[in-house]
Amino acid sequence: AIFEVISVFMTQGVNEMQTAVNSASYVTSTSLQFQVNVNRENLKVLEKYIREYNRWYLSMTERRGSDIADDNDYEVSRKCIDLRANLDQLRDSVDTMEKETEKKHVSILTTFAYLSRGTCGTVGILCKSGKDRTGMSATLELVRSLVEDVDLIFGETAVTSLREKGARRMNVWANT
Repeated sequence: AIFEVISVFMTQGVNEMQTAVNSASYVTSTSLQFQVNVNRENLKVLEKYIREYNRWYLSMTERRGSDIADDNDYEVSRKCIDLRANLDQLRDSVDTMEKETEKKHVSILTTFAYLSRGTCGTVGILCKSGKDRTGMSATLELVRSLVEDVDLIFGETAVTSLREKGARRMNVWANT
């Protein structure tokens, strides 16, 4: 089988350097504008991909024809509507990032990760040193996946536990 790989990424600084960039007296910071431009370009690619994904998803479920019950029809359309709503939320976050330059808009990263997982994609989490921020984000993504996929009830407790005793701590230790 032949398939196409679509690469899309979003960027949002979350460390103290991003705070300095955001609070600079000149609002049109090149670094911040670069982040906005990257996010806008990739948002266009993601919008096109989600349109195509929804079309494919609906056609695949229609092919199964009479095997699909009314409840499942509802689930299928709900998934497409949910992806579209999250895409709208991501677009709003990118717009807000440009308008509210003094803030960090972490929802860009979390919403984008949700959309990636929802369309059979993967999530990569990167930071310069591979220590603290990567570990924080990785533990959050792991627990979000558990909450969404297996109905984990105590998500906040799981995140705290992983951060205090789990992989994040080992990642920080290995990189120091």
